[in-house]
Amino acid sequence: MKHLKQTKRSNCGQTCMAMLADKTIEEVETALGKRGCTSGTDFRKLLPKLRPSICLQERMILMSKELLDKIIEGGGYSIALILMIRPKEKSKKGHWVVLSGKHVYDPAFDNKVSARWYLKRLSKQNRRVTSYMVVEDFILMEQGGYEMVN
Repeated sequence: MKHLKQTKRSNCGQTCMAMLADKTIEEVETALGKRGCTSGTDFRKLLPKLRPSICLQERMILMSKELLDKIIEGGGYSIALILMIRPKEKSKKGHWVVLSGKHVYDPAFDNKVSARWYLKRLSKQNRRVTSYMVVEDFILMEQGGYEMVN
């Protein structure tokens, strides 16, 4: 998966969608019909249209450190997890990132980073994963699996 850097403070969701669908941020924004503030519903509706072989399964639960550790050690899911990161205090504002294998693709960063390093950083910043979506690609699974981490 190619890492992309978000072009505006509020288009992290569109940037994550572009990385997963192998599209440009502009293509995603045009298809979505808006710029900024992407919801889980936006991912569920648009990502499978941009990449028809993709299926999303949403989990609106607080992800435990133990589960994240297990996912990272096991190499993750078929493709990735889309994570919503929020401050530990109640907040409607969040930040979308993609966890694929042992790396996090944070659109606010210049490059992919180690998932372990990223999770330690979240803890120090008093932030957490509040929900996630499992991303699977059925065509790639039929071909014997897929590893997006380069």
